[in-house]
Amino acid sequence: MESLSQRVGSIFQSLTSSIDKNVIQAETLRVLSEKHEKCENVREYVKLLVSNIAFNVESTKVVYTLLRSLIEQKQFPYIPGISQVTNDAQDRIEESMEQLFPIYSSKLVEHDIVDDEVIKKVESVFASSKIEQDLTIIFMEAFAEEKNREIFVPLFTCTPEEVDEVVKKYSSLYALMLLDQVEFEQQPAEQA
Repeated sequence: MESLSQRVGSIFQSLTSSIDKNVIQAETLRVLSEKHEKCENVREYVKLLVSNIAFNVESTKVVYTLLRSLIEQKQFPYIPGISQVTNDAQDRIEESMEQLFPIYSSKLVEHDIVDDEVIKKVESVFASSKIEQDLTIIFMEAFAEEKNREIFVPLFTCTPEEVDEVVKKYSSLYALMLLDQVEFEQQPAEQA
């Protein structure tokens, strides 16, 4: 598993080396600001972010399910097929949001209290879930490219669970590194 970790770490290093952390951070804050402006109050804003977090996390889970299946079958991804499966799954996730929202909300917003601390927490989780989702998709796209086959072939010697665990670890780590020192500072919580 050590060599798997080193290989996947190297892949993520390569995939993220040209990403400008400042651009990612500015874009994240811009998206949060836009979402905040669309909402009438902070309670609505937090609800929107929790829904987005649920969508991001559930969508990413679908990609990991596909990754495990590909590793098990020792197949390289076919991006149009993966895109279709992912789009179909995202439609189902949207349809399930009524059931998903309370699950995610209960983990992020305790006792239905929305204060500055909760807002920062939800903004941070939203940002990291979105970047993790993006990095996982970038990983799958690189996995699919024929020019990268030699780099990815060794993944087939590992179990699907091992690959899944290590890719999750690095997508999370790199998301956190890209968001390092971002100050989530939206409007203070108003009474709702």
